[in-house]
Amino acid sequence: MFSTVYNMPVNSLNEGMTVGVVEDIIINPDTGQVLGFKLSETSIRERYILVASDIREINDLMLIIDDSQNLSTLDEVIKIAEVVGKKIKWMGIKVETDLGRKLGKIEDLAFDTTNFYLTRIYTSGGLIKEALSLEKTIIPANKIIKVTKKVVIVEDSYVKNKKSSEAIAPEAA
Repeated sequence: MFSTVYNMPVNSLNEGMTVGVVEDIIINPDTGQVLGFKLSETSIRERYILVASDIREINDLMLIIDDSQNLSTLDEVIKIAEVVGKKIKWMGIKVETDLGRKLGKIEDLAFDTTNFYLTRIYTSGGLIKEALSLEKTIIPANKIIKVTKKVVIVEDSYVKNKKSSEAIAPEAA
């Protein structure tokens, strides 16, 4: 979950110290691949990009890399620079279905920490606050149709089928 790694320190094994703090996630909107993370409070000011493939481990306390030299400038990683240039801020972006139903805003993201791909988005605040239950809607990443800097479009049929099956389940019990 992005909420778990947000504000988490990034520690260098070689230097034995914190070299930055996770500030944002960089996801290719076309493929769902987590390309890396933008860091704040880095020990080397101009190097604030952590490429996902340079992460050795993610645990409950920190992200671990081999060395602060693994941190990059935006200019050094062309694909990340292209994605950052699209100015997509995943957290808080509106989520709608392809038929225009508003599902709220992204509250959190889940990603695979082995292959670094987005697996799910969590939304809240839509469909009249999830019919007043205030629960999050969980949408698998493979149901995302399009991502822009203003909205994430997901398959309406998935959301509709999910809501229908949830409504039937309690009656069957």
